[in-house]
Amino acid sequence: MYRLASLTKNNWDKFLKNSNQNNIFCTSKYLDILNKNYKNYVMIDKNNETLIGVIIFENDLILENVPTVFNGIILNEKYNKPSKVVTILKEFIELLLNELKTFRLRSHYNFLDIRGFQWYNYFEPDKNKFKISIFYTGILNIDNKDQFKRNINKGRMHSIKKAIKNNYKSFFSTNTQILNELNQYTFDKQNLKRNMNEFFFSNQLADQSIKNGFGKLLVTFNKNNQPISASLFLYDDNKAYYLVGGSNDEGLNNGGASINIYDQINGLIDNGINTVDFVGLNSPNRGYFKSSFGCESKIYFDIKI
Repeated sequence: MYRLASLTKNNWDKFLKNSNQNNIFCTSKYLDILNKNYKNYVMIDKNNETLIGVIIFENDLILENVPTVFNGIILNEKYNKPSKVVTILKEFIELLLNELKTFRLRSHYNFLDIRGFQWYNYFEPDKNKFKISIFYTGILNIDNKDQFKRNINKGRMHSIKKAIKNNYKSFFSTNTQILNELNQYTFDKQNLKRNMNEFFFSNQLADQSIKNGFGKLLVTFNKNNQPISASLFLYDDNKAYYLVGGSNDEGLNNGGASINIYDQINGLIDNGINTVDFVGLNSPNRGYFKSSFGCESKIYFDIKI
């Protein structure tokens, strides 16, 4: 009744775009920048309709080493009844494990019914089971600038006003070296080592996304024209993603980081984008900073076997 298949990049992107789990991290234009071996796996029914799909990174179960956030689960939007979703997912899991034996996924926050993974080998306790962990991201839905401003908390708004008083100005740039240096400084300040993903985001991905027209680098300067804060947002359709940023001491202490994100989002609103994914609320400092702009926390799942 069902079979496993792989779609062409064009057909995969069409399937993705028409789902409720559409996101830039699963698009071919993003995946092709990663220089990672990957393949899309989809389940097809007897009428050759694609029901569900995922991206699998070959020979790499450590998704921390892959610069991505979501690599599944993409569901045909026609199938939204809980009983049908459970059935489709159960069949898909069986097909995937027959083909792959082992895999790892980070599900999209718009796919929450993961009972198919929880129930795998449920009545056979000695058999292998999925390990499931919960992660969080922040989603900001914005209609206009006034609504966005009202949702920012008082502490963050105070920082923004301080930056305005200091005459900080933000400009779009293609100089990704500024982003890389400020991101490195942010980690050094906390005595932390950048992982390979942070390095990739602020270097190769920043360059390629800007070059290919789906990345915007905004740099905030002080009154002496010195860069103090920068951020890279990706955008796709009517959604944007806060991928990576960095600030020096002045940017952190005098509102530079705050006004940089404030100006980024206001620019997105000007371009008709009404949803921002803050791409993770999974550490205290980042989580507070991102949440202070009014985003709502959403859960997603790390699933591996």
